[in-house]
Amino acid sequence: EAVAVLSELERDYKDHQDVVYAGAIVKCSSGKYGEAIKSLTDLLTRYPGKENYLRALAFAQSEGSNPSGASETYSKLISMEIPDAELFMLRAECYRKTGEREKAMSDIIRYLTFYPGSKAALRLAGRTESSSGNNLKALEYFSENLRLHPNDPECYIDRGNSYFLSKSWQWAINDYSMSLDLDPGNSDAWL
Repeated sequence: EAVAVLSELERDYKDHQDVVYAGAIVKCSSGKYGEAIKSLTDLLTRYPGKENYLRALAFAQSEGSNPSGASETYSKLISMEIPDAELFMLRAECYRKTGEREKAMSDIIRYLTFYPGSKAALRLAGRTESSSGNNLKALEYFSENLRLHPNDPECYIDRGNSYFLSKSWQWAINDYSMSLDLDPGNSDAWL
């Protein structure tokens, strides 16, 4: 339905910024990230620094397999001093994907100063350390997440995966089993 409405709007108001922006959002929701990036980049040349356009562009870049471009766009948003700590988490995930561990951890630590004990931040810190080969440090973050969120099966999966990568088989099995006890239908816990 959104595509039909958008087609009608594009026919009547093709170059209007709101129509182009709506088109980019629809393209993102359809998985056409490359087309969305082109539309949003064109919009930003006409309206530089517009927050919602930058956010949409960063999302499209991140989802469209361009985490490096997304991290640059998130950096622009952060430099605009937008009061949204979530931007640090979004940029950290992009840095993690590009292997920029130090930058990712810096953003995660910054986010944790705003939201200490954040399950998402501790999880991302563990994943960042794990993807960099720092499994012992990853285990620290995953264990802290479990201490703070002992009834969350995903926390057990995360730590179990880290134990698995460390070849600590019995510890991994224990965590996967605990995850299944908490959520018997959790397919991630089945090896």
